Amino acid sequence: MPDDLVTLTTFQSASDAEPLRIALEENGIQAFVADGNTVTANWLWGPALGYVKVQVPSSQADAAREIMSQHVPASEGMDPDDRPATCLACGTPMPGDTDTCPKCGWSFNAPEPAASDPEEPT
Repeated sequence: MPDDLVTLTTFQSASDAEPLRIALEENGIQAFVADGNTVTANWLWGPALGYVKVQVPSSQADAAREIMSQHVPASEGMDPDDRPATCLACGTPMPGDTDTCPKCGWSFNAPEPAASDPEEPT
């Protein structure tokens, strides 16, 4: 009898499912992402399909669950409030004790440039 695939977990997108698939394969467990292309092509089909599934052979499901319990998805690894502020001009992380970018000098507190009136003579 063939080793049927079982769904280990589901994700809303293929890009969220791929890190787990890679972690499983790095630990010697065959893993597949099902419906990833379909949901990527039309995300409205996600609920109808049961979203994107990470599937493994049933004989490897217990070992895969153990690896999955140790796997922390990148999107869950950091609270958005804990991420460092980044410069809106150049993208450089800004130290927590300053409002001015150390690389380009941009500042959160800098006044916006005044918009010039195109009909006003200069």
